[in-house]
Amino acid sequence: IAALMTMCVTQVASAAEMNGNTATELVSFIGTGWNLGNTLDATGGGNSLYSETSWGNPKTTKAMIDAVKAQGFNTVRVPVSWGNHTTGDNFTIDSKWLARVKEVVDYCIDNDMYVILNMHHEEWYQPYADKEEEISAKLSSCWTQIAENFKDYDQHLIFEGMNEPRWKNTDYEWNGGNDEGRTVVNHLNKAFVDAVR
Repeated sequence: IAALMTMCVTQVASAAEMNGNTATELVSFIGTGWNLGNTLDATGGGNSLYSETSWGNPKTTKAMIDAVKAQGFNTVRVPVSWGNHTTGDNFTIDSKWLARVKEVVDYCIDNDMYVILNMHHEEWYQPYADKEEEISAKLSSCWTQIAENFKDYDQHLIFEGMNEPRWKNTDYEWNGGNDEGRTVVNHLNKAFVDAVR
């Protein structure tokens, strides 16, 4: 995605033009992208708003996103770790965390930028068949809540279901995986799409 975003030279579409486009049409509007990494995806600090700065980066501000826009970027990837901010068997996302993520997304949307919002640094979605049901339930619950929270947004907001699901610390980690892992990832991708829709 990052390579695609930096290679595209495109026009910017207005909000009125952004409903009902195909994926190919939408990609044609996405231009140079910037990644807001090591902030909302930072995993220190547990279930608190302080996790955003737990890896040493400053708190994201509107002025920061305004400066990114002024440099010519029209897309921001917002990686988010959600797992530390869930509670209970239904994996309820903390309302303060959802509000903070929405605030940052809105900094970008208010600048007529595209946002790629994802699920990042989650230790629980390693794609093993014996864990698929448990992972799918958590993934579905989280994405249902996220999608509900952002349901009134147009196609300037794009969801990325998972970042780098893999069998960690195995021979299959970075080489494309194996049949079991790929099958589970395909099932989890379907669970993500179903939850969002």
